[in-house]
Amino acid sequence: RMVCEARSPELAQRILQSYVAAYDEHHLKLHDTSGSFDFFAREAERAKTELTAATTSLQDAKSAAGVTSVEGQRRIYEDQFLGLERDVVETESHLAAAKSKVEAMLRTQPDLQSQTDFSQATAMSETAVDNMRAELFKLEIEERRLLAQFGEGQPKLEALKEQVAQTKLILAAQELLAERSKVVEAEARLERTRGLIEESRQRLVALNEQEVKLRDFEQRLEIARANYQKYANNLEQARINAALADEQISDVELAQAPSLGLKHVAPRRAVGLLVVLACAAMLSFAAVFASEYFDDRVRNVAEIEQLVQAPVILNVPRSRRERQVAI
Repeated sequence: RMVCEARSPELAQRILQSYVAAYDEHHLKLHDTSGSFDFFAREAERAKTELTAATTSLQDAKSAAGVTSVEGQRRIYEDQFLGLERDVVETESHLAAAKSKVEAMLRTQPDLQSQTDFSQATAMSETAVDNMRAELFKLEIEERRLLAQFGEGQPKLEALKEQVAQTKLILAAQELLAERSKVVEAEARLERTRGLIEESRQRLVALNEQEVKLRDFEQRLEIARANYQKYANNLEQARINAALADEQISDVELAQAPSLGLKHVAPRRAVGLLVVLACAAMLSFAAVFASEYFDDRVRNVAEIEQLVQAPVILNVPRSRRERQVAI
């Protein structure tokens, strides 16, 4: 808010109007941006070219790396890595169980070690082994029936016993071979899975290296985008300033034009009080002088003699506090 006091309200209003006009003119000159529009136009075009180049470089780097999102690809590799590690733990558990079973079978039937050629024999299927078990079960039932019917020494019974023994041996060898095959299969799977884990680890290392390069390209892209946005905003502001300058429009808004503010002017209380006291003193002195001047009373003997043109013979006072009366 600005207030101006002058000899007259009209003069104060004209002074404020001149001040506001001068301020607007000075503000326009101070914020004159002539030539800035062309500068920001060139810089915005250059920043746009750099932004396009940075975008192309990032896209080429992603295409060369074979990924669209580093974080997404990392999650895929990490899930694969964790799955392979779980397979290793599971395979090691199966391998330990198979080895334990093979060792138990060799402890109970030591002859199987020498009678079974693990390098050349081929394990039967689970169905064939199950069928052999069923056949052995039938032979054992027949053996018990013949033993109960004819007793020991029967040729047919002895032949059946030999058949049962051979079947047991073959079944044990096949079971041992099947468990041994599980051991070999588990070992091969474990080796294969560990190789896949190493490959997965190498992919993660390569992805981390690619991430560093991609992040560098992304940072360049962000810088180029920020520069372009900055110059584009400055270009728009320069365009607006140029338009305002052409129209002689200031961005300073005048809240209210200078107006007349008439108000009653009264003297100050202290000054008025001093004036009143001075006037009262002067009136008091004037009243005293006037009273003395117009007072016709006789105050002493000389005035009496002068008034009556005769000498005073006797002066008798009426009281001690009253004035004397001459005769």
